[in-house]
This record gives sequence, structure tokens and C-alpha cells, in this order.
Amino acid sequence: MELTQEQITQKMRALLNLFLIVSFVLLILIGIYLFAPSYNTIDGNGNNAIINSASEKIVIKNVSECENLTFYNQIVCIRDYIKPHYKYIVRSDIDRNITEVFENGGDCYDWSYTYVELAEQIGLNARVDFIFGKEYGHAYAVIWNDKLEGFCTMSGLELDCASLGGNS
Repeated sequence: MELTQEQITQKMRALLNLFLIVSFVLLILIGIYLFAPSYNTIDGNGNNAIINSASEKIVIKNVSECENLTFYNQIVCIRDYIKPHYKYIVRSDIDRNITEVFENGGDCYDWSYTYVELAEQIGLNARVDFIFGKEYGHAYAVIWNDKLEGFCTMSGLELDCASLGGNS
């Protein structure tokens, strides 16, 4: 069965349209990859990692490296700085320095004060808040910046952030 000239033309147009659509989608994806801003993402090990547009993981060796990031990325950076040291151990609620908590672990009280101290070191505002039930209580850190862009609560390795829509 031979195709007529009209059928050949229709098939060629369909192939050309398909090629144009696939090319357009690929150009959009390449543009997003090349020109997208920084994102927070999960790396191959399940860790939340700060990734820049060139897809390079920022390795955090000192909390001061968290200073010149956006507010949310500062919070993630502090959490990622703590993550390799995090050990939850119930202890009496007495003040401990960061080194002791990093080496020996701590409970919600210890880690909350550690978050506060690290946040203050990079210029953020922070405090420890408490909630109490009939049997026991819980401590967590609340962190915000001077621009009131948002605030985050940090408990253990969990963080929960909200935007306040302040000046950026």
C-alpha cells in the first residue's frame, strides 16, 4: 500500500510538530537547571543539603559559613551543622556548652540552647520556649531575623518555618 503525497505531508508535519514540542520542553528544562536559584533539597544520603544552581553541596565546617545565606537557608545550615553531632540522651536540665553537647549528646533542653547559641553567633534572634504537660515538658528553639522575614521552631533535628512576609 503506497502513501499518497498528502498522507506523506501529514506524517511529516506530525513528526515536525513532535520534534518541536520535544525540543521546546528540553530547552525549558535546561534553562531551569542552568538559571534556577538556590534550593534546599535532599541529597543522595537522605540529608537535607543546601545546593546551589551548579548542584554543588556546601559542606559546613563552621557555623559562620551560615551567615550570608537567606533566612531559611541559614536555619537549614545550622541544622545541617548540628546533624552529624546529634545524639538524643535524656539528661538533667543544667547548662552545658556546645562542645559538651556535641561530644556527649543531650535532650531537648540541651539541643534547644545549642540552636539558640549558634543562631545568635550568626546574627539571628533566638530563644528557648517550653511547653508543659501533666507528666513532663519539652523545650524547643524559636529563631527569627531582624527583617522579620519569618520564624522557625527547631526541636531535635526537626524544623518548622513560617513566612511573615516582612521586608527582604
